[in-house]
Amino acid sequence: MNRRYKELFKNTGLLTISNFSSKILVFLLVPIYTNVLTQGEYGFYDLVYTSMQLLFPLCTAGISEAVMRYLMEASNDQKEVVSIGYKYVFISCIVAAVILAVNAVCMISLELTQYSIYILVFYIVHAVHGLQGPILKGFNKVHTIAVSGILGTVVMIVANLLFLLVFHFGLEGFFLANILGGLVPTVYIFFTDRQWQYLKQPHDKALERQMLVYALPLIVNTIGWWVNNTSDRYIVSFMCGVDTNGLLSVAYKIPSFISVFGSVFLQAWQISAIKVYQEENESRIYKDLFYYMNGLLTVVSSILIIMSHMIAKVMFGNFIEGWIFIPLLIISALMNQASGFVGPILNAKMNSKAMAKSAIIGIVSNIFLNIGLTLLMGPIGVTFATAISSFLIFIFREHATEGEIRSEHYKYVLFSWALLFCEGIVMSYLENYYIAAIILALIVVIYGKLLIQVTSKAMLMIKRKKV
Repeated sequence: MNRRYKELFKNTGLLTISNFSSKILVFLLVPIYTNVLTQGEYGFYDLVYTSMQLLFPLCTAGISEAVMRYLMEASNDQKEVVSIGYKYVFISCIVAAVILAVNAVCMISLELTQYSIYILVFYIVHAVHGLQGPILKGFNKVHTIAVSGILGTVVMIVANLLFLLVFHFGLEGFFLANILGGLVPTVYIFFTDRQWQYLKQPHDKALERQMLVYALPLIVNTIGWWVNNTSDRYIVSFMCGVDTNGLLSVAYKIPSFISVFGSVFLQAWQISAIKVYQEENESRIYKDLFYYMNGLLTVVSSILIIMSHMIAKVMFGNFIEGWIFIPLLIISALMNQASGFVGPILNAKMNSKAMAKSAIIGIVSNIFLNIGLTLLMGPIGVTFATAISSFLIFIFREHATEGEIRSEHYKYVLFSWALLFCEGIVMSYLENYYIAAIILALIVVIYGKLLIQVTSKAMLMIKRKKV
């Protein structure tokens, strides 16, 4: 087996352990959230979290992306690269504190004022941990990422059970549980990787400028992803109320299955794509891996769509009305994973401008479609807008790679996506399981050969381990 495949599969395995524990197991806490918190409380927390996801790349100048990329260049001083990253994280924490202080003095939002201490600490933990991941990937210390993920999951589950069910702290307890779930793995990484040695490390200004030149276009890309994945929540909150946003936020939990399975692979792929670049068979590797990843995720997506209402009945409690958002959000998640696969290829080519341009396309289309379709169709319009915008981002990125992932199977990929979109509409509007089952069967037929190959290889690996 090609050594790049071996390295990719090894990293994917380690990150699967981490992400399965940190995402899937925490997902099982959704019934607690939906029965303990009100729709308004969960909607408020969701807006805070999504706002932090935007504030972090803006206030750090997108430096975390540059840190990972420049750590993988042997000619760079690794201590200097990490030191530059921590410098911008520190600046971003000061900016967050100033924003919350201004809000408290001007009384812009009473809820932000009430929870300002929790929000500030939450942001600091989020910012430091958000830099640690790229650092560890740059050093190829995937094992540490996996262990920290498991550690954070255990702490978050225990904290949620204690603060929400035993002590009945409500929204404050929810914030505390998420803070502790991020703080413990952050401290673990900080001391395990001895990252204090980078904090006072002097660095070359020329290197800092190079990293910023590389990172700044990627800020636009990050904003684009943020707009595509979260702007619908602001628009729904403004046009339909924060309670409706609570329903939408919970609905995103089902598509998180696709995001988890896809992101496990993509985190490992971020590392491998750069190493694969410029190898003689790099184009073939890109094509094959895209087809394998998309085929498996498309089948999983189709299964989740047909089961979405049944899963929501079990998991959503008082938020059951939000199930109608799920099918098209699953399709959006699949499109995001496809775009996410292309992103590291463009990074390997140092083509951050293409990333920025695709983000601008996503931002413009998402905002206009969100507003227009919400006015026309109500809250469900945002799910159509998100799916369409995600597809447009993928198409632009795929074109920018100049055919790097376009194999002889590409037409089947597009056809399976069209079928999936039909299945999503059938379930959301008709809830017709018979038609949805027929579409699922067609998708399985399209990827039948791939599924047989994956199953046979998995069985072979199991037999070898038993021997």
